Amino acid sequence: MRNVVSQTKSIKVSKKKEIYFHSKLVRDAIDNIKLEGLSAQFHRFPNGSCGAAADVLGTYLDEIGYKPIDRVLKICRVPEQNQSHTWLEHDNFLIDITADQFNDDTEIVNLFGTKNKVVVTEDDSDWYEVFDNDMGPEDRRPAHYRLYHRLDDEHTAKLIERDYLKILDEIPEQHWPEIRK
Repeated sequence: MRNVVSQTKSIKVSKKKEIYFHSKLVRDAIDNIKLEGLSAQFHRFPNGSCGAAADVLGTYLDEIGYKPIDRVLKICRVPEQNQSHTWLEHDNFLIDITADQFNDDTEIVNLFGTKNKVVVTEDDSDWYEVFDNDMGPEDRRPAHYRLYHRLDDEHTAKLIERDYLKILDEIPEQHWPEIRK
């Protein structure tokens, strides 16, 4: 039994590192693009870009095989901070490539125990608990830009798809999803 628990922890750590690696590829790609080349949703990246970034990263992770990926939108419970934030969740991991938009005293810990541009942590992370779950039915949904087609929001679907393809061009081809090669 002890060996099974050890193997389970090892698999979870390995998966966490893989998700971190792929999330960092996407974050680095966004950082490398002149932001004016992306839609207005990214012009102040990472500030105010968490929803669009979650859609792009969620699409990428989905297409390389991490399913299901949920896009989570919550609002901050701290009274003096009326702001929302969006991140991804998969298999008990929180995945966030825009956490660095928050001020420097925010305690955000990533896979390696330091504040970083990419956060992959367990879903019981204290920092994410400051966000309340009261945004209504849209607070959790699958993360993929194609969902906007089903919501009859063709304009947003086209913008995010265009951004996704530009960002994908910045990622080394060996890491592209099979359907894009």
